Amino acid sequence: MSLRNTTDGWGWLARLFHWSIGGIIIFLLGLGFYTAEIVTDVFEQFGLVQIHKSWGFTVFVLACLRV
Repeated sequence: MSLRNTTDGWGWLARLFHWSIGGIIIFLLGLGFYTAEIVTDVFEQFGLVQIHKSWGFTVFVLACLRV
């Protein structure tokens, strides 16, 4: 498998970006649900929201690099 995309398929770098973004998004969905529905302490929610925003920005950067 080559680094770059070919006419036969995607390169391993594109696949790595794709699956990394997908995995992080699934993690963010779970974290968002946990923060909104289960955690009741406002201070704990604040910390989790900051983690959620940091990982969301990571997804944004990975998506920009992928394009």
